[in-house]
Amino acid sequence: MKATVDLFLIAAILTASAQTKQETAQFQKLYDRAGNLMINQDRNGLVRFIEDTRTADYTYVSIKSGRHTLKETLQSMAMVLSTFRVTKSSVHIDKLQITGSTAVASITTTVEFTTRPSKSKRPHSVGQELRGLDVWVKRDGKWKLKLSKVTSEAETREGKPVPVKRL
Repeated sequence: MKATVDLFLIAAILTASAQTKQETAQFQKLYDRAGNLMINQDRNGLVRFIEDTRTADYTYVSIKSGRHTLKETLQSMAMVLSTFRVTKSSVHIDKLQITGSTAVASITTTVEFTTRPSKSKRPHSVGQELRGLDVWVKRDGKWKLKLSKVTSEAETREGKPVPVKRL
């Protein structure tokens, strides 16, 4: 009898592990899609993607730039794509916890970009590593991002660390 119970427990653990891997892969695809749209400078595609994958009350909170609504986030993305050339954008899901229709992802985001040259300035290379939490909610069968909170930021310019100014 104990062997049967142990087998059921092992099967349950393996099934939960497989489900977590599938769910992690699902979220990873969303993060990868956003990065690819940025690298490809697809402004319209990025706007549609953000609108499709965020809740109407989405909030972005950053140590460096403060709190932003969905509308402000869309405006910021347009500015980023017109000012910078994104050369690398990757997100690693450090941990994913799903409870019912809410998912919390601990993530590390790495972005590299160059500033676009202007008449008076040469382009500069910039790198950022952001750690944070994303809170997703399932609505109408689709995961939507409700909150992105950056908990630490590191930045380099021309390969040299620069201090992050806090608000």
